[in-house]
Amino acid sequence: MMNMAPDYLHSTREERLSFIQKMYQCRSNCEMCGICTLFHRKDPLDVFEDYIDGRRDYTEILMEYR
Repeated sequence: MMNMAPDYLHSTREERLSFIQKMYQCRSNCEMCGICTLFHRKDPLDVFEDYIDGRRDYTEILMEYR
């Protein structure tokens, strides 16, 4: 089951960063994982920078890549 992203307005930067790091941890199996493909080879920390910094909602950013 996928964990819920901490609300960007009611969480700390550290909580949001930890969520992204755990959710999008490199699995060292590019053919089976799909994270790199989903984000067009961009690092998830860069993709979710505005979320981590508390400027945008996680889902809003994620939907840009769906």
